[in-house]
Amino acid sequence: PSRGWQPKYMIVGLVLIIGVMAGIVATLLLSKSNDDDNVNESYSGIQGEATPSPSSSFVPSSIPSKNPSASPSGGPSRAPSSLPSQIPSILPSRVQSSDIGDVGVPGSASEISDGSWVVKGSGNDIWDRSDQFHYVHFAKTGSVVLELLVESFYTIHSWQKGGLMFRESLDANSKHYSLYVTGNQGIANQMRGLTGGTSSNLDNSGLNAKPVWIQVSKSSNEFSTAYKYEGATEWTPLWGPTNIGFSSDFYVGIVAHSHINGRLATLKAREFNIIDMPTPEPQKCLMVTTGTPSEFSE
Repeated sequence: PSRGWQPKYMIVGLVLIIGVMAGIVATLLLSKSNDDDNVNESYSGIQGEATPSPSSSFVPSSIPSKNPSASPSGGPSRAPSSLPSQIPSILPSRVQSSDIGDVGVPGSASEISDGSWVVKGSGNDIWDRSDQFHYVHFAKTGSVVLELLVESFYTIHSWQKGGLMFRESLDANSKHYSLYVTGNQGIANQMRGLTGGTSSNLDNSGLNAKPVWIQVSKSSNEFSTAYKYEGATEWTPLWGPTNIGFSSDFYVGIVAHSHINGRLATLKAREFNIIDMPTPEPQKCLMVTTGTPSEFSE
């Protein structure tokens, strides 16, 4: 071709080069935009805290607690790093229990979330000058009423004992005042009035049917007992008042004892109530002299 066509070809080539370069720049800009979007999706939290995208699987930072005692504030509890397949229903933080005396087999106690209790204990006896049993215990002062609905107490000995106890200390020879269901000796009301002293059986009623409610009341230092069957509205008094000189600080709770030191007896109960009552004021007497009467306290 003649030299007059050369500028035309040069212009076409230049346009093609500019088009290719524009395509490369557009591709680079699009790639950067996608990278920025990915960064925003993965790190949209405050101060760079990563927030999972909806497609990823994650454990939330908190879950509602099925255990009221799991969070002291009553709010949600922190989720563990790996969640169990089932959340236990036992509330161990509310259970304070101990073996008292020289037991052959360690006992145990658990409170279920529906308010049911399972208490297991061994031991030769709660009798004479020292005791062996398992004790769910809570520290108290003042005047208190204890109530418990005993559902079952599988019999392995006629004098196994399970029920309610006021106890001055956790020593094996402590004073106590108690009301038990037994293997087949009915409802027994027993006590030790002096530390290291002998025990007393106030009576036993021959009442073996279960479920049965039992109640022990402490008003100042006077103790009384009562029972009723499930569905009844009125308590039937058993024994008392009996006076025992307790210290101002003492324990209350549920006991279980097998009467066979190498075996466990299992008490199943519910509706364990600890009711604080006003302590009676000292009795006031009226002394009359010649003239104006005056009051004094014994």
